[in-house]
Amino acid sequence: FLPGGSKEEGRMGNAESVQCVDLCSVNKERKVLVKSAPEPKAASSGIGAVFGVDATGAVFFNTAVPGSSCGDAVTRQLLRTGDTLFSVDGVPVYRAPLNVVASKLLGPHGSIASVSFKRGDETIMLELERRPTDMLAAQKAVSKAKENSGVDRIRYAQDAE
Repeated sequence: FLPGGSKEEGRMGNAESVQCVDLCSVNKERKVLVKSAPEPKAASSGIGAVFGVDATGAVFFNTAVPGSSCGDAVTRQLLRTGDTLFSVDGVPVYRAPLNVVASKLLGPHGSIASVSFKRGDETIMLELERRPTDMLAAQKAVSKAKENSGVDRIRYAQDAE
């Protein structure tokens, strides 16, 4: 039984029924209600970037959520799809797990994230304001990134290990 789970079957809100092995019983399975994504942290805002991870583990910019500071950087042609994330606030994040990247990029609304990207031999330094994200716009941006990249599964940063 998972903490916070329920023995009830079916769908409810953003939760789904999944089968889990009951480690306390021999050869028995239970259905457990598992929330599909954790609640967003209150008072945390981000830069509105949708990232991908290449075969080497490098995190790259894929697209931006409209109305975000990354969206502004794309409009001003400062940031492009494929730019490799290198550091956040002076902390190297090249090939860091997505949950680490997310923890560095999220912060108080209105604060500034100093973010560097690599494009070939060029380093792009950006000062990006952390803004609340329109979740519907974010979901559309993720869907667009998924369609454009041919990836069949998208993991949210808070779910990555």
